[in-house]
Amino acid sequence: MPLDIGSGSVVAVDTRSLRDAAARFDVAASHFDGARERAWAAVHATPFPLDQGSVESIARDAATAADGARAIAGELRRMADVYEIVEARTRMSFETSRGRERIQAVRAWEERILAAEARSPGALAEADRVTREWEQDWAKELLAQSSLGMDGIPGFVATLLGAAALDLVRGFGRGVVGPDARLVGRADAVRVAGYGTRVDRPATGVADGLRRIPDTAHALIRVEKYTFADRPAEYAVYVSGTRTLARGGSEALDTGSNLGAYFGMPAASYEAVRAALRDAGAKPGATVHAFGHSQGGMIASQLALQREYRVATLVTYGSPVSVVAPPDTLSVTLRNRDDPVGTGLTHGGAPIAGGAPGSVVVHDTHDPGPELWSLGMDAHSRESYERMAEQVDASADPRLAAASDRFAALAEAERVESVEYAAERAGDPR
Repeated sequence: MPLDIGSGSVVAVDTRSLRDAAARFDVAASHFDGARERAWAAVHATPFPLDQGSVESIARDAATAADGARAIAGELRRMADVYEIVEARTRMSFETSRGRERIQAVRAWEERILAAEARSPGALAEADRVTREWEQDWAKELLAQSSLGMDGIPGFVATLLGAAALDLVRGFGRGVVGPDARLVGRADAVRVAGYGTRVDRPATGVADGLRRIPDTAHALIRVEKYTFADRPAEYAVYVSGTRTLARGGSEALDTGSNLGAYFGMPAASYEAVRAALRDAGAKPGATVHAFGHSQGGMIASQLALQREYRVATLVTYGSPVSVVAPPDTLSVTLRNRDDPVGTGLTHGGAPIAGGAPGSVVVHDTHDPGPELWSLGMDAHSRESYERMAEQVDASADPRLAAASDRFAALAEAERVESVEYAAERAGDPR
């Protein structure tokens, strides 16, 4: 099954790209108009006889091509307006949740919706349709696989339980996080220990980024320092997923951190990442490229949202939250449709990708059919996301060009030093 690459769960292509493409078709239409005019002018300007039928045919073909190019440009602009309405509604929901002080921002988004409908009558209804289709379909793979049942639970009962669980998750209202979200509360104190420094090579792609996430018993976090000849040093941080289902012990990436981070609190795992970056020399405001799988993706996302560092790149694999990244963060989200964490806990993910131009959301299905269902956790595994990431790196889709350019920029580093860190709660865990 081919990858589904888009600019969000609903938005297939970002509106800027659609409008740029429309402008190029306008230029093509003007060229065809010129060809038609030159064809007719040739009849009058040429002193010797011309085959008027052939000239008329050329002129008609040029006129038809011009009309076709204008029609495509119009349709591209209409879809841009449809997706702009989807984006405006998504951002309005974030502003509304922040209270009355954001009423002016809400009104500004409402005005953008009205303007889009005025430019493209029917765009509002089309936005309703594509959003409704997504809401009906996003959980299809999860529920289809649950229909096989579990040990001692018939398939139809498992499906009902699965649907009820997804509704419960939606009620939490935590799966989709806006760009202005801030952590609330106090985290456990942590301590980190680095395991030596080694000279390394730059990360080469999305799959290489996943492979650099620590997967050993002692290391939870990896930090790389990129030294350039012509610009300040940059850092890359790679964050592991949950290491234990227990909570309340010394382990920083446990279920307690998972729950705390999911509900918007500064978890021990988040504090551990900050401590590792500080130890590696990253000062507030430094440029950071953040990668994370599962809980690690959620922590990497929080790092981008809190703005302590300038997170230029955010790559997540099966994160339990879907963030609309800040406008200066290139966001690359990988999500299996049948992943109960990456899709189930995000309730299908944000309709839009947000972030810097070129940000993408990539969907795949781990098991195209339900016959291999195993509580869906295979779809959440590193191995599944590594296969998906390899396809991303091999893809020639132009929507991935910004990500490729980012890795090319990292390859300009004169020196790369990496350190892996262990992390644990300090003192008596709460």
